[in-house]
Amino acid sequence: MVKSITFRLAALLLALLPAACGTTTAPTAGTGTTPLPAGTTAVATPAAGTPSKPLTKITVAMGYIANVQFAPYYLAQDRGYYAAEGLEVEFKYGQVNDLLRVVADGGLDYANVSGDEMVPAVAQGIPVRYVMTGYYRYPVALATIPGSGPALAAPADLKGHTVGVPGPYGSTYIGLKALLKAGKLTEKDITLQSINFTQVSALINRQVDAAMVYAMNEPVQIQQVGKGVSLLQVADYADLAAVGIATGNKKIAAQPDQVRAFVRATLKGTADTLHDPDAAFAAGLRRTPELAQADQPIQRAVLTATLPFFTPPAGRAPGSSDAHTWANTEAFLREIGLSPQPIDPTTLYSNAFLP
Repeated sequence: MVKSITFRLAALLLALLPAACGTTTAPTAGTGTTPLPAGTTAVATPAAGTPSKPLTKITVAMGYIANVQFAPYYLAQDRGYYAAEGLEVEFKYGQVNDLLRVVADGGLDYANVSGDEMVPAVAQGIPVRYVMTGYYRYPVALATIPGSGPALAAPADLKGHTVGVPGPYGSTYIGLKALLKAGKLTEKDITLQSINFTQVSALINRQVDAAMVYAMNEPVQIQQVGKGVSLLQVADYADLAAVGIATGNKKIAAQPDQVRAFVRATLKGTADTLHDPDAAFAAGLRRTPELAQADQPIQRAVLTATLPFFTPPAGRAPGSSDAHTWANTEAFLREIGLSPQPIDPTTLYSNAFLP
């Protein structure tokens, strides 16, 4: 019974995965191929008392499918924050090749992307800028099941073990590289196994000793089948830029007020999500009417596990980028060969569009 539930949960992971890091990095790191379009549109009615005004339609690239982890955007839409700023937001799902180049060229207005996508894109000359932080911690972790896998108290304990990753690409692979560096290890010190997106079943069935996961996704699923889970959080060992909003430099130059308006409304949605997670979850469910009743508790638990990632550290302005984080991200990606040349980290982000 546990095994059959596990496979159902593993399938559900494919729906959860893109939100964990905004968009999913394509199989060849640094190519800029990222899941997106196949659109959805949900236009909010302006909040009560908001003067009506002509709305400017904008498109926002999200990930594979609608998901509760995009709740801040959905709540901002449902509560009329975008409309109050004069924006009609269309969320785009699916896959788009060379995503950040499409954003730079104006084919999409904004995109959910991670720092590990921004750095190689800008290093290749793609004129984009990260304008709002969504997750304040890199949301990847190494997972083991106590009593089933090895006890890993620190990255150095990985030595000699079999570690599962979806493949040698994307945020989970970058997270593993960061843990190996923290433990003064290399890939030669472990047995690396590509397991696609089957981390849950691979761990439960002992196909691997440990697996790289998204901290708010697979651990929740493992717990749902009554198993314990132990995590080494990448963010505890490496300061890497996580998911946020990027737009094109042309958009910034031509329509800076629109960028401010979009960021301002989205941050209101994030604040509301943290204050009222039940309303945020309901907003997510309205975008996923096909979600089975039996899977809703898992999605609710996923949202709960995501809330700390939406929460800015003490003393840090909501939505702001940290200079040290971006400098570390640029240097690390270049060190592991995923960024082609040195770039000035301050060209990657801007805090000029925050409220």
